[in-house]
Order: sequence, then C-alpha cells, then structure tokens
Amino acid sequence: MNNTQLHNIESLDALELEMKLLEQRIELQEKDLANRARNIPGELLKSASVAILPAIINKATLSGAWKIFKLVPLSKTLFSFFRKKTSQ
Repeated sequence: MNNTQLHNIESLDALELEMKLLEQRIELQEKDLANRARNIPGELLKSASVAILPAIINKATLSGAWKIFKLVPLSKTLFSFFRKKTSQ
C-alpha cells in the first residue's frame, strides 16, 4: 500500500489537494483494517475447530469402541483373562 507518489507541491492549492488525497487514502486503509478486524474472531474459530474437533472425535470414537468391545461376551472373557494374568 506504500505506492503513494508525492507530487511536486508548488502552491497552496496543490498542498490542499495532496492533503485531501492523503486523508482519503488513510480513510480507505482504516476501513480495510476495520473489515479485517471484524473477520478475526471467525477466522480464529475456524482455526481452533480444525485443530480441536478431530481430537475430540478421535477420543469419542475410541471411547465408544472400547465400550462396545467391553460389551461383547467373548471380549469380556478375554478381558478378564488378561486382567487375571496381569494381576498375578
């Protein structure tokens, strides 16, 4: 955005014109910054959800799988067998 070119100012009118142009450029930059600032919370939420949701889903899936595994009669037998072996 630093592509501003200052013109050769030789009169009061030229100075006033440059001041108005500068004010307009500043106003545009402020609006652009305000728009970007408004988008930050949404972008942060998206980034966080991309990082956190897979971990939550993986944990829930593993937890659910373990509960199902414990409900199956054969797995109960195996589970108790390994449990007895490790306690001895």
